[in-house]
Amino acid sequence: MAQIALPFGLAARPAMGRSDFFASHSNALALALIDQWPQWTPPVCVIAGPQGSGKSHLVHVWQSRSGAEVLAADDLARINLDRLGAAPLAIEDLDAALRDGLEPSVVFHLHNRIIASGQTLLVTARMAPQRWQITLPDLATRMRGALFAEIAPPDDALLAAVLLKHFADRQVRIAENLVPWLIKRLERSLAAAASTAAILDEAALAAKKPITIALAREILGG
Repeated sequence: MAQIALPFGLAARPAMGRSDFFASHSNALALALIDQWPQWTPPVCVIAGPQGSGKSHLVHVWQSRSGAEVLAADDLARINLDRLGAAPLAIEDLDAALRDGLEPSVVFHLHNRIIASGQTLLVTARMAPQRWQITLPDLATRMRGALFAEIAPPDDALLAAVLLKHFADRQVRIAENLVPWLIKRLERSLAAAASTAAILDEAALAAKKPITIALAREILGG
């Protein structure tokens, strides 16, 4: 079995299109909300899920459809917000930024600017808005009233699809029986799938070996 690997120091470029997003019962509602744009009522959508669950991929899908600007919530305190409002906007990891000290009034006024301009707002977070640390009641009310979807832990089919995608993004070939073997041993998260693919790719490059169960057992145990 031949292995095709990227050169050292060159990061894999993940495919982030709509057709590259694998739907399952765990993310079906989130994907449906993205597909329903621009018929959002209210015009604000919150998608929550753990790290690596596909939130950023959905943001990219939405951006390609809507022409939205995408901002990390941590950047809101450092940019000129007056320039925003002419296009849809996505804010990533908002609950973490609020927890880490982002002033809620900044988000509140930006929310109002986007809505007043007739645009739409997509927010991603780790947790549902009811669990955010929001000290401004008006902002809490608006976030809790948004359209909402939570991405659940992945099932076996989704884990398998995501593992195969990460190996494909890295341009490597794997043994046919590797993915079922990995699924039985992986933490139930897409982040674990991504990190496992990266670890095995790097180990295979270093050892100049194909990615097989034998190599996976050597590197990961089990």
